[in-house]
Amino acid sequence: MLLAAGQDTPCGIAVDASRVYWTTAAGTVLAVPIAGGRVTTLASGQNHPCGVAVDAARVYWVNLTTIGQVMSVPLAGGEAVTLADGQSRPFNIVVQNGSLYWTNSGNADGGAVMTLPTSGGVPVVLASQQAHPVGIAVAADTLYWTSVGQGAIRSLPLSGGAVSTLATDQSAPLGVAIQGATAYWTTDGTGTVASVELSGGAPRRLSSGVDPSGIAVDEQHVYWTDGVGLVNRASLTGGEPTVLATTEPGAWQMAIDARNIYWIAGDTAGVVMKLAK
Repeated sequence: MLLAAGQDTPCGIAVDASRVYWTTAAGTVLAVPIAGGRVTTLASGQNHPCGVAVDAARVYWVNLTTIGQVMSVPLAGGEAVTLADGQSRPFNIVVQNGSLYWTNSGNADGGAVMTLPTSGGVPVVLASQQAHPVGIAVAADTLYWTSVGQGAIRSLPLSGGAVSTLATDQSAPLGVAIQGATAYWTTDGTGTVASVELSGGAPRRLSSGVDPSGIAVDEQHVYWTDGVGLVNRASLTGGEPTVLATTEPGAWQMAIDARNIYWIAGDTAGVVMKLAK
């Protein structure tokens, strides 16, 4: 189902119980009902907004610029608030239990993983020198991210402690998702979807494709998008992947809920899509 068309290079996507949210290169943060309908502009005039997240009260996003920001706006709309400034090319963001976590994909500083209360304050560096971290996910009491430059999947307890490396020698890992005791990710360099047990072990290749990027997972399947405009699904237990949809080239990030999968695709005439599982 087409939820929105004519979007200028959509970058990030998120979903809650009632709406789908996304950002565009035109500097907008938008929302549409899950069932379809009128698109609402929540914020405009942003400088390359990218990753987006939502909780019960507000929408959060990062502005992917050399000196970037973490921003928020009420779900009902209103004035956009700067929660953090001076961030080094922030790319993706997640929210859990009153805290924001995001990846600073980095410049000379090598990139970092950051946190901040949703109410604002001083950003805290959780992990530095991460070599272009991009994807980020939070599950239970642990944070996970991908390091493109170091080809690694990493984790850190939310309570603090040492950074753990779940997998290395991955070629440009992008998106990451967690289901149960397993981490899943996409690798742009080798075009693979892979997984590893959180307790350790060797990574397992689930599928090969063309520039896989966005990824989501539920109790039965892993879903991903790829650069030629396919939306794919594979069983967590293995087997051949299934093509669920053919969409605009450049299918990018995706989101998931109990009933549907959602994704963004395309450039200057981009789309926001929904498909029942």
